[in-house]
Amino acid sequence: MPDILIRPLKSTDLAGLLPLIDTLGYEASPGEIARRLSALLEREDHLVLAAQVKDEVLGFLHAFERRCLEKPATLVVQAIAVSPMTQGLGLGKKLMAEVEQQARDRRMEGVSLSSRIDRSGAHAFYERLGYERTATSHFFAKML
Repeated sequence: MPDILIRPLKSTDLAGLLPLIDTLGYEASPGEIARRLSALLEREDHLVLAAQVKDEVLGFLHAFERRCLEKPATLVVQAIAVSPMTQGLGLGKKLMAEVEQQARDRRMEGVSLSSRIDRSGAHAFYERLGYERTATSHFFAKML
C-alpha cells in the first residue's frame, strides 16, 4: 500500500482535482471549479481534503457542517472521488476516516451523505465502513 497523505486541499491542487471532478459526472469548466474551490476554502464550516500519494492528488473529499432543528448536526459528505486507477488502495477509506475525526473535533453528532442510486459500488463502500442506509428520497433543485 502506498503512503497516503490526507491534507487540506489547496487552490494549487486544481490540476489534480479536475480529473477527479470529471469522474463524478458533473459538468463544469476548470474556471468554474477554481472559483467554487476558492469560495469553499474561505469557509470554516466546509472541509475540503486531498488524498495525496507522492506528489500527486489522487482523491478528494468535500464536506460541510449541517446544523438542523429537526435532526442531529452532521458533517455532510457532499463529494468524494478517488482516481479509478487507485481505487481499492485505501484512499477513500482514509478520506472518510478523516471526515469522521473532523466531525468529532467539531462536536458534530455524525457523518451523513447521499449517493446516486446507480452507484452501487459506492453504496457497498459506505456499508463496509459502517454506514447504514437511512432513507430514500427525491432531490429537487431549481437553478436560478
